[in-house]
Amino acid sequence: MDYEVIENFLEPEQFLNIQAQLMSPEVDLPWYYRENMTNKDNFYFRHIFYGDHVSFSKGFDTIARPILKKLNCIAPITVKANLVLAKDKPFQSDFHIDKEFECKTAIYYVNTNNGYTLIDREKQIKIPCEANKILIFNSNIEHAMVSQTDTSRRVVVNLNYL
Repeated sequence: MDYEVIENFLEPEQFLNIQAQLMSPEVDLPWYYRENMTNKDNFYFRHIFYGDHVSFSKGFDTIARPILKKLNCIAPITVKANLVLAKDKPFQSDFHIDKEFECKTAIYYVNTNNGYTLIDREKQIKIPCEANKILIFNSNIEHAMVSQTDTSRRVVVNLNYL
């Protein structure tokens, strides 16, 4: 299995800054409602930082750039934040791949909760959501999100990059 998990990925000051920007009630970044994460699964909210060779967000420099820099990114493809609201019982998204071509996917966990990411449909490797941790894998590896029940929100930054 070609994946890597790095705990305490960013320096504490960088992490706390990103967490405050994405989790604070005074957040000035818009979250957009999406009907489905993948095919037929549940709703969520997202904020797009980067896509189609363009930065879409004033948060790109303060949220996305520090993560991309630490990843030694040559070129970002897409960068977005995903926000999932708590459910009474865990919900699993469909297994999916992020991109059809070879690149890297990284999931940066903004807050700690009892949700997790599943890697590899057959092996179902469970990666817990722990603040300031990052999961890095080839974009052609299937993965799924499992929602949380213990916190009101699960927030991650999803990056696809070269």
